[in-house]
Amino acid sequence: MGIDRITPGTAAVILDSTKEQVLLHLRDDKPMWSLPGGPPDFGESFADAMIREANEETGYQIKINRLIGVYSNADFWIFDYPDGNRAHAFAAAFECAVTGGELKANMKDSLAVKWFPVADLPDNIMPMHPKVINDCISGKSGVIF
Repeated sequence: MGIDRITPGTAAVILDSTKEQVLLHLRDDKPMWSLPGGPPDFGESFADAMIREANEETGYQIKINRLIGVYSNADFWIFDYPDGNRAHAFAAAFECAVTGGELKANMKDSLAVKWFPVADLPDNIMPMHPKVINDCISGKSGVIF
């Protein structure tokens, strides 16, 4: 039997300049495409965690343009890990832009990093992330879901 835990986290919707492509990474702990992001370290703000996590997972430096919303709906944000543990994530999602760096998977957190057309997301994307991407593209702010 695994451990159930509550996990605060971040999610970055990193769009290209046309806002037609979104950057996703293939997670190492669960073979699914995902928005970059993760939990803050102790004493770290959500914004600082988002910038750090995006760099670790994609190789890019980013800037945060705006807060899209806070997501925690149990129908979408509880997921199982292969080791039997379960997590209920509470994620602050941000619209972000690339400011520097080089696209590369670090093989610790990301097995691959790739730009996908917003209109043609991969089938094996984390189930909660299409809503976050759509909320971002439609210009929503202050979403609580």
